[in-house]
Amino acid sequence: MCFCLSWNFAYQKGNDGVLGKRISNGGLEIMPNSKRIFGMVLQQESDENFERFCERLESHVREHRMPMLYLDSFFCPWYPVYRKLHREHYCIVTGLTEEGDYLCLDPILEKSDAVLSKKELQNCFDHFVLSTLPPQTAADSSIPFLYDLAVEGVMRYIQTGCVSQMKTFAEDFYESFDYEKEFKDLETYFFDVELFKQLTYIAGGRELYGEYIRFLAGRDPAASLICYARRLEEIASRWNVIKGILTKSYYARFDDEVKKRIFTQIHKIADEEDLLSHEMLEYLKHRGRGPYDFD
Repeated sequence: MCFCLSWNFAYQKGNDGVLGKRISNGGLEIMPNSKRIFGMVLQQESDENFERFCERLESHVREHRMPMLYLDSFFCPWYPVYRKLHREHYCIVTGLTEEGDYLCLDPILEKSDAVLSKKELQNCFDHFVLSTLPPQTAADSSIPFLYDLAVEGVMRYIQTGCVSQMKTFAEDFYESFDYEKEFKDLETYFFDVELFKQLTYIAGGRELYGEYIRFLAGRDPAASLICYARRLEEIASRWNVIKGILTKSYYARFDDEVKKRIFTQIHKIADEEDLLSHEMLEYLKHRGRGPYDFD
């Protein structure tokens, strides 16, 4: 339910030649939705004393609260730039080892049961974030409400002009993309390149909204929703193809032909998303108010 506003796109025109700082998914809105729908509260905890910090962190872990722990990538053993670059990072602490170290889940880097030693944490401890739900969560999970959330997500996508912003980005990419400027922060890990990171978030936003549509399809099996989820996932894979082209071109050769190929790909994606968004809006509105008026 918290993924219902994840389909988005934003681009700001400007004089800054770095496109990666002007393109974004436009906000996944996962945390605000968690608060709005479920009443979840986020609380940050910190302590200048390392021992007290660990005591608080471990007490929450034993209570199965799974705190989100801040890390510096320089001291994160499973991060690709470990002992090379300083980057802000977060992981979820899920348990403790017999030696008293921390078991971590890292969704971004697709790591589970990664071990963070206390010695490494001592080098970069700063804060962690706890999420708390009310004792009795009375979130509306009726089918009409779920359709309302789905409609809200598509409506926001259309009303904020995502498609036109996408095409403007494609044109500026074709006119001004510069590998040296965009990839200057690249050391060993492409995710440190802002453009690459934002393209990852854009693809991920479509995958997450597709997850919401799949969830809705599970609540309303008679609806023809799975096809929409699949189309969103296919579009996400096409955004990932653009990342693949950029990666390959970095090591091989980037020329006007490759630039034109990416430009064309973005335009095709924009047209496909435009068609899909209007088809989905019509279907979701019709289905949402049709057979469930009695709820």
